[in-house]
Amino acid sequence: MNSDISSKEREIDGVNSDITTTKQKMDDLRTEYNNVFNSNFQWDESKSACPTCKREIENLVDKKAEFETNFNTDKVNKLSNINAKGKNMTTELGLMEKKLSVLDNDLATLKSKKTNIESNIETERTAIINKKVPNLTEELLQDDVWKTLKNELEKQESELGDAPKVDISELQDQKRELQNTIDEKKKLLNSEDVIEKAKSRIKELEKQESELSQELSTLEKQEFIIDNFIKSKADKIESIVNTKFTSAKFKLFETQINGAKVPCCITLYKGVPFSDLNNAAKTNIGIDIINTLSDFYQGTAPIIIDNREGINQLIETKGQIINLVVSKDPKLTIK
Repeated sequence: MNSDISSKEREIDGVNSDITTTKQKMDDLRTEYNNVFNSNFQWDESKSACPTCKREIENLVDKKAEFETNFNTDKVNKLSNINAKGKNMTTELGLMEKKLSVLDNDLATLKSKKTNIESNIETERTAIINKKVPNLTEELLQDDVWKTLKNELEKQESELGDAPKVDISELQDQKRELQNTIDEKKKLLNSEDVIEKAKSRIKELEKQESELSQELSTLEKQEFIIDNFIKSKADKIESIVNTKFTSAKFKLFETQINGAKVPCCITLYKGVPFSDLNNAAKTNIGIDIINTLSDFYQGTAPIIIDNREGINQLIETKGQIINLVVSKDPKLTIK
């Protein structure tokens, strides 16, 4: 449950980061919109020559109207594009805020479940500590099977009381013989020889118990040493690997509920799993890993980065960078 809560909190941090980034982009877009909206057409009548060919421009009045029309058309198009981007960002922000609300509810549910589990554990612990040895006689009196047999016996005894008397002298003789046999067996069981053998067996069992306890203590000590060695080894391996990277960190072992370490390989950036990072962070972490491997193998190779338009800044690298950028060009353009 603690692991689920930590994972959910990291997911919430990632969504909050995306929300902050989106809001900043929306603020920048508003600034751009205001700048374009407040821009006005500028015309310098003193400059009647073409700035390119230096020839005098004919029909300055008509040209001024043409330039002003072109300026206003371009202004409207820019405002329309900015407005469309703003609407898309508003939609994305709404979806992210809804997702954040769902994640917050999930986190609250997990924490509530954890609280209930802890409460149940404490309740069970208290019940075990306070549990008393049951009174077997009282439990027997409440047993349904015993009650049924007791009622059946009372019923049969009642029926026998009304039955005609029979000669049971022979059965009584057999009973006396059986009783004598039982008495002899009791004397045998109570003999000194049997008692001594029982005492000797008790000593043997007590000695065996002591030896087993010592052996158990030794094994538990060895198990404790082995567990500490495995944990120290895992921590050392992670530490050595992570010193090779600038930003990326690797979690190479997962701690289970019983404290055991099991191998894994999870890439982290500031404690956040790679799968939860935004596109820019994933790209920079990838470059960091490439830099480390390039230094280790003493070689570099070109790095192709897709959707480069969504990444403001890349970390430094010795490899050649090939950026793939979305554009409005009618055909593929290589610059």
